[in-house]
Amino acid sequence: MLAVKGQNLANSVKKTAVIVVLCGFAVTLVLGVALAAGSRTAEVSEPELVTVLLPDWSTFDHTAKEWIFTALPLQVGCGNWQVRLKDAKIRETGMKIEHGEQVWRDALVYGDSTREARELEDTLTLRLRNLQGQMSAAEQSGLERGLRQAYNRIRERDPQGRNVFGIRLPAQPVMSGEPYLLDLTFEAQKKAVLASLRTFTVTKQVWPVVLPSSISDNSIWLRADLHLHSRYSDGGSPRHLYAIRDIFLANRGYRIAYMTDHVGVNSTNHLSRSQCLCPPQGQCFLHFQSHGVIVNIPYAPCTVVNTWSCYVINTQQVSVPAGISFFPGVELSAADMPPPSGVRSHSTLVTLPDGTIITVPRDGEGHALGYGITVFPINWISRRTFDLSHGPQDVIDMLNENTNTTQPVHRSSVSIAHPSSPFYDWPWFAHVIDPVTGLPNTTNRITHRYRGMELMSGVQTNFSLTSPPMQKWRAENRWLVHFAVGRPVFTQAWFPSVRTGSDLDPFNSSKYYTHILVPMTEAQWNDSARTWDNRRQMVDNALRNGRTIASLRGSWGRVSINGHLPGAIRIGQTVNSTLNMELRLMPSVNGTAQVRLFHGDRTDGNMSLLPTPVFSENIPVTAGTQVTRPFTHTFPGGDQYYWLFVDIIGVGLNDVIYTTPIFISSTQ
Repeated sequence: MLAVKGQNLANSVKKTAVIVVLCGFAVTLVLGVALAAGSRTAEVSEPELVTVLLPDWSTFDHTAKEWIFTALPLQVGCGNWQVRLKDAKIRETGMKIEHGEQVWRDALVYGDSTREARELEDTLTLRLRNLQGQMSAAEQSGLERGLRQAYNRIRERDPQGRNVFGIRLPAQPVMSGEPYLLDLTFEAQKKAVLASLRTFTVTKQVWPVVLPSSISDNSIWLRADLHLHSRYSDGGSPRHLYAIRDIFLANRGYRIAYMTDHVGVNSTNHLSRSQCLCPPQGQCFLHFQSHGVIVNIPYAPCTVVNTWSCYVINTQQVSVPAGISFFPGVELSAADMPPPSGVRSHSTLVTLPDGTIITVPRDGEGHALGYGITVFPINWISRRTFDLSHGPQDVIDMLNENTNTTQPVHRSSVSIAHPSSPFYDWPWFAHVIDPVTGLPNTTNRITHRYRGMELMSGVQTNFSLTSPPMQKWRAENRWLVHFAVGRPVFTQAWFPSVRTGSDLDPFNSSKYYTHILVPMTEAQWNDSARTWDNRRQMVDNALRNGRTIASLRGSWGRVSINGHLPGAIRIGQTVNSTLNMELRLMPSVNGTAQVRLFHGDRTDGNMSLLPTPVFSENIPVTAGTQVTRPFTHTFPGGDQYYWLFVDIIGVGLNDVIYTTPIFISSTQ
């Protein structure tokens, strides 16, 4: 069975097609081996390309009754096309799926030039090679850039996401823990041109996995998406939070959804000046769902404060205690002061006195995510330094200091979003080397007191220990524990816990998971007497305290040390004492788990190389079956930290797990 599936995956690109129409006659373009090898369509002056952009793959709980995912019809060139789902079948079995949702949509005009058609073709080709697992590092980088550029172009053409729709299929009886290829056939037809009817097939992957609603570990771990956008700020997103719940997140094992819409002043496409994005403009609306129909109820005149109140109430309204709980957060941009030329550049090459050439941040724009926001502070709009953005430490300080005077307990916290994004990276880390002195932690671009960092987010293809975000995370932990002045981990309890967030990317749908440790049982969380705000406070406190585990496809794993779980800080540990450790692993997929526990990181600071684990084992795993391994380690003394990495080598696609470190010190 496994060998057959592997061969099917290897051949998956051969049947994926789009239609290139030359304004009068049509040619089917098969995106597969030929195009991957570099061949192109004939040079034409005004091509029409019609296709449907789907997530490469979607993870669903094996008990799901429906498979629901997003679809975006696109066209390049002349004409006005409509697209409809014709049929769907599982390739492995040839089983046709009946009663799929039949939705007509006008194709979004993506572009009108040969160059734009080729850009889209090349991007789709790279996505198919990625599905095969055949991409080089350079191709991975090119894919991320291409998808982001395509996403930005789509947002320009469809700023309110009207063309994004859902495909709903009855789930089929398939084996959990292994991928299945789904062939979706669409019909495309020009309006009022009967002879223009064309059909084409797009292949995507569905992955039925084992995703229990929670994982008991004294307390419970709940799966979350911590980086989501709605039409309050982002184009390409569904109109309502209900669509996010029922299309993007449904049947995927999520229990928590944190909305993090943008706050800014340089565009109406931000939460602070969104006009609530509800007709009529100037009026805030609350959204309610009644028998599947969205009902808009007038709330208040649209002001910044009313918009935030409307936002909070709408997230509360869409929450389902035994299902997915929604909470309101924000995403803020930060910017360095511009260089003398006034032109930004995200990095520059600097030659140190010993001749070493390094890349250091010069200036740029990064994003930070705010959780536990209890009141919308007006001064976020006026406190800014450059290009209508805030300085990086300003952003962190404002989010950390956010609190309601009637609730003075600090629940707010900050996470760094997509730290290695090619467009919105975050270069201001404590481990960054100063270009003048050649030493870390002496530049005014250093930021501190944030509580998390996204290791997986948005458009990303590399999740290894040496991937760009992982290198930043590893270097930051090493510096904060062993070199930072004042020992901030042990004296101030701030460190970058592991996070993930889909960024509601329409190309990949929601696919990352952050497991959050909540101090209660499943029954207590689901208790109808428990208030929405109490659930929110439990989640906010867990995020502030770094109680997180990151996973690509929903698998869960951790190591406990003397009973302490990821994110714990323990001081006063006796030198040379025995640390009793326990590995627990709950895979969502079948395969072999390569388990590695690391004590700190490389002493030379070279994060492009792997550290040496203190425990490692390759373990055959079955989806939904828990694995336990006890072992011990001698504590050397001083300030130390331990973190787990698990790479599950499955069939077709893998899963990876990172844990927030456990910090231990012999110093009081």
